[in-house]
Amino acid sequence: MASEYVSKSALKSEYGLTDTLIKLLGDADLVRPNPRYRSASPLQLYLRTRVERWVAENADLIANRNSLKTAARKAVETKRQSAREEIAILVKRLRMKALPERAKLVKQVSHFLMDRYWDWDGEVTEKAICSFIRHNYTNYEEILEKVKGKIGAGDLYLNVKVYLCCRIINTYHLNLEPLYAAFGEEGEFFGLPERFKGFIGEPVKLETQVATLLGIDNAENNFPIKPMTAQDAADT
Repeated sequence: MASEYVSKSALKSEYGLTDTLIKLLGDADLVRPNPRYRSASPLQLYLRTRVERWVAENADLIANRNSLKTAARKAVETKRQSAREEIAILVKRLRMKALPERAKLVKQVSHFLMDRYWDWDGEVTEKAICSFIRHNYTNYEEILEKVKGKIGAGDLYLNVKVYLCCRIINTYHLNLEPLYAAFGEEGEFFGLPERFKGFIGEPVKLETQVATLLGIDNAENNFPIKPMTAQDAADT
């Protein structure tokens, strides 16, 4: 037998009412202390008979509101998919300049760290090398600029970052866990995003997973390395 009263959450799940429609329905008929948490907001209860009468009288309004809500949700999803496709094109065009020999690369990273961090301890880690390559030898910065302001920018940014870390580590045989390269100690402290969990210590599977999230074919020719030109050699 149905309860005499309906909670606010039940108004949404059972009757399809939005927050705006609940305001139009009016104040709750009964207010009780929250049964689970004393400090939480009071429980607002609505007489089921009043709710059902109001729903019947405002069926067209409810249908229209829900239609608008569905349309808005579809519009957001369309924008999200469009952004994903745009970033996928950039990732497919991913290019990396040829790197100098490791000793010269380490020297470049050292100079960068020395200039940027006054308390740098003098150690050039594999993580620092991976980060330096990502920012200075790929079109990562171009991709980041495109990601800004897009629907789902946060997820897109992390997916691109993890993918590039995977490719750099794989291509240059760095002794480094990709998720640590992307998140550092913060990943351990705050926790990894759910979609990356289960891939620690599984770099090949992780790379395939993130490529799928980005909507690209994880083929080797997605990440070509340009031969070092005379200008590249001079720059190093």
